[in-house]
Amino acid sequence: MLKRFKGDASSGPTADAPRVVKFWGDPTLMSLAARAQVEEWVALEPLLGGMANLEQRDLCIEAIAHEIDGRPLWIDGWVSRRPGAYLPVVFRGRHSVDWAWQARGGKRAREVTDQAFRLFAYRLGLARQDLEAAAEMAPPGDAGALVPQIPMGMGLGYEKPEIMRIWRQIQDRQPWHQGAVYSMVMALAPKWSGSLPRMFDFARSTAAAPEGSGAHLALVYAHHEACMQEGSNVYWRLPGVREDILGAAERSIESRASVPSPVSLRDHNWFMYAFGRLREWDRFRRELEIVQGRFTTPWSWFNNPVAVYEEIRAEMAAATGRPTARG
Repeated sequence: MLKRFKGDASSGPTADAPRVVKFWGDPTLMSLAARAQVEEWVALEPLLGGMANLEQRDLCIEAIAHEIDGRPLWIDGWVSRRPGAYLPVVFRGRHSVDWAWQARGGKRAREVTDQAFRLFAYRLGLARQDLEAAAEMAPPGDAGALVPQIPMGMGLGYEKPEIMRIWRQIQDRQPWHQGAVYSMVMALAPKWSGSLPRMFDFARSTAAAPEGSGAHLALVYAHHEACMQEGSNVYWRLPGVREDILGAAERSIESRASVPSPVSLRDHNWFMYAFGRLREWDRFRRELEIVQGRFTTPWSWFNNPVAVYEEIRAEMAAATGRPTARG
């Protein structure tokens, strides 16, 4: 089983130097992902199949599939060796989505070659074939085959009503799935032919999620996305931003109903970043002690995550007169 996330505040922020970690710092997932790179599926099957929390299973599938370069033979082999099995088809469909993005790269649409676009569309077509088939065979209450259909649909140019239809299907099976919530924020963002009002309407709808749920991070994602569009960190001082972020924190990581999980480190990283931008220094220090230098998203998206962190740390020291140890 995966280890549960533990934030030991007593060890303080000096425990480790800041660095980006993959798989939320979980050593079991790191080991499995390394084995997956060398055509190993027999270890993945019992781990993923034995996870009682299906949301966490889906997030683990996403994390592992994302790190696999190309299409190793063992993925097709897993499907063929387990005819009619649900999990291998879901994994292959999820991987096909990431494999498609490997073909396209991170370039803007106008910078992508025709050949890359054709390969992108072909691989997304493979993803659709697997994920739609898996959705038909899914056990009750399992949305694992539906969640990757949101980024798949974004790549295939689905209209927003079709994206919303997928979201409603997920809600029927696994309400407020964290992976789906994040993808929906992105799908409704301006850069994906959405709009800020539509994105924030969705993000604020997650207030209906249960206390302690990671779905409440939707507002953090949305404000980060809006800041990227604005192009200035002054965005974080706009009216209403602080209230949104603090309210989301109270309903998620600060709630008594919050249950530690393998992905908790990611949640604390997102709020640590947001608290730093908001100059909520006491909250920033608290998250710093929990994170202990283990950076995930959104820090990992910056060209120099440590430099961004040091910028915030220096701003805190200047504002409070209390320098914070590195780490």
